[in-house]
Amino acid sequence: MIKKEISSRILTVAPHYIKTLGGISQVVSVYSNMYEEFNVVASTRDGSLIDRFIQTISGLYTFFRFILSKNIKIVHIHGATKGSFWRKAIFIYLSKIFNKKVIYHIHGANYKTFFYKHPKTITKVIQKCDLIICLSESWKSFFEEVTHPKRCIVLNNIIPLPTLFPDHHIPQKECNFLFLGRLGKRKGVYDLLEVLRDHKTYYKGRIKLFLGGDGEIEQVQKCIKEYGLEEIVKYIGWITGEKKIELLNKSDVYILPSYSEGLPISILEAMSYKLPIISTNVGGIPEVVFNDQNGYLITPGDQPALKICIDKVLISETLRKKMGENSYTLSQKHFPYEIEQKLTTIYTELLKK
Repeated sequence: MIKKEISSRILTVAPHYIKTLGGISQVVSVYSNMYEEFNVVASTRDGSLIDRFIQTISGLYTFFRFILSKNIKIVHIHGATKGSFWRKAIFIYLSKIFNKKVIYHIHGANYKTFFYKHPKTITKVIQKCDLIICLSESWKSFFEEVTHPKRCIVLNNIIPLPTLFPDHHIPQKECNFLFLGRLGKRKGVYDLLEVLRDHKTYYKGRIKLFLGGDGEIEQVQKCIKEYGLEEIVKYIGWITGEKKIELLNKSDVYILPSYSEGLPISILEAMSYKLPIISTNVGGIPEVVFNDQNGYLITPGDQPALKICIDKVLISETLRKKMGENSYTLSQKHFPYEIEQKLTTIYTELLKK
């Protein structure tokens, strides 16, 4: 627990972690339990354009109320690309006007593409911050090279402690594969469906793929029907809470063949539930998933390689168990007590300056 003498001086700015889906909200939700006093401003939420606008205005009001009435010294801002960046830029500039230290905690998968559309503006905003937090060494190198921040560090994404059932991963007739994330091309869901379509006779009765998430739901469901995959693939919606825990316990393999990523919370959570991982060599993923150790990485869009990896874990329960144990070991550095200690050090050092 981050003690009150420190946490009372920290203001977090992030999407509403109850009314917003996605990785940042999951991170902030776990963070909220680590502070003796958690001061937070919700900058946006899911919903209509009007809902999001009202939340931003409400967030600005709450921000000023904290800044003017409390002994806030550090503003810890969680942000990503596109609208998230522009909203957070407002909070960054306002924080500096009130002479506060600013931590900009960068999430999101498409930052390179976004940066090269607005290089001067993004560089200017980032250089206003006292500390940039990245999710992986690869992203740290990128931001240091192109924006030259005052200081840039890596802080591992945080995940809650797993709730492992005594009977988790008991072998079934079918091998349960799990995909969680926004359904669409970026996460590689269509590549996955096409591989299953092209080999459905072989996979029928051997694999059950559970697809969880929002995004292009109708298009994905249309593909499942047109490809004749109803007996292999099941769409289960956006999964949270107890249902998510149950699903992670009964799954055998986690699969996320993305085209771009930061460092997906879903992969880290799956690792903590002792799942082997099949994913791609993008973003920070190669820093947590290692070929032949706790999973397999392919080049995005390489469907033949994706099939080979699926087959390797499908045919060997022993391999899945070995990789799953390695995943669990590697995931431990993302558990709350590890991140809490590092955050405490980060805050303490900034408060001394």
